Amino acid sequence: MMAGSRAPTTPPHLAPASSIPPDRGICGDCLRELFDPTNRRYRHPFISCNHCGPGYTLTCALPYTRANTTLAAFPMCSQCEAEFNDPSGRRHHQPTITCPQCGPHLWLETHTGECRPCRGEAAIREARRQLTCGRILALKGWGGFHLFCDATNSPTVAELRRRLGRPRRPLTLMAATLDILDRYVVLDAASADRLAAPERPVVLLPRRPKAPLAPEVAPGQRFLAVQLPWMALHYLLLEPTPDFPEVLAVADGCLEGGALIYNNEAARRHLGAVADLILYHDAEIAAPCPDSVVRPLGEGRVLFLRRARGYVPQALPLPRSGPPLLAVGADNPGVVALTHEDQAILSPPLGDLSATPAYRAFTEAIAHLERLLGLRPRILVADRDPLALSARAARRRAQRQGLPL
Repeated sequence: MMAGSRAPTTPPHLAPASSIPPDRGICGDCLRELFDPTNRRYRHPFISCNHCGPGYTLTCALPYTRANTTLAAFPMCSQCEAEFNDPSGRRHHQPTITCPQCGPHLWLETHTGECRPCRGEAAIREARRQLTCGRILALKGWGGFHLFCDATNSPTVAELRRRLGRPRRPLTLMAATLDILDRYVVLDAASADRLAAPERPVVLLPRRPKAPLAPEVAPGQRFLAVQLPWMALHYLLLEPTPDFPEVLAVADGCLEGGALIYNNEAARRHLGAVADLILYHDAEIAAPCPDSVVRPLGEGRVLFLRRARGYVPQALPLPRSGPPLLAVGADNPGVVALTHEDQAILSPPLGDLSATPAYRAFTEAIAHLERLLGLRPRILVADRDPLALSARAARRRAQRQGLPL
């Protein structure tokens, strides 16, 4: 089941940042091209079109054009440029259009930083081989790094937990198809639609009692967090074959406090002690964004446990219009919001602000939102707790700039 056959639209009254699409899971058309040997994007890990692919995470500024995304570092080849200028095609004026000739590019390194003699397709094959052998892989997606291992291999999952220092927090399961996930969780039609939607969230669902799963994935939990692949690279990594694990355990690649690692240098410094191998690409990430997590409540309703990839920077409606306002949120998890007229644009979750990396992510998220919207807040809103780090930052800014708090 594959959703995403239509391009997201933006009502004209929304704030400027809403012209930036959220990152969307690969659509059915691109997935067919990915596995079509006659297509020039056959097995291209970064395939996208107007209906899918990165948006927010690669955007540096407005307007939303190629020059204002990090893919500006990859000049389009003549064929991509022709598609970009073709009004009848689904890649017309798509800022994130790429192909195997014009990048980005993949390569694999060991945890010590040694570069394996494999790039591109060979890097994916080697990563799959290492996962089959019980190794732990760090992989750079569009929004940051994630850690993968065989979810049925109990010693490997236990080792991942030991290295991460996360003894109990449930890991996520990723599988290539809904049929595979159905062997691990109870799927109804609404949950299947949610998993396959363009947002590709992580969905909490009741686990099947006899699911063939390492107990360390979610010890003592009646629900499992599951997701489908959301970019072409994931589909290539999880391509079903008899010798490859049908389901992988996934964890965020985070710094202290839960701040997501999103650049190659930080991954080399901090993930070497966790991952046996790291699969990199050379596209810069402008705004890190973790996976969204939802829990179905029935009747088509869901509870957001984490509103992030797939939804940020979609605006939320406010009951009335007002001047630009910056709300700095709580300390754990940190989330900030900037308003424009009767809309609020929220950042992704930023982690526990008592940790230095998460606090740095907090300040960077504020600067990024203000840059994207082209707004400067005239009012600041903060928690009443005098010890809250977010509130203290807001008080300092209010005093420095003479703003009401």
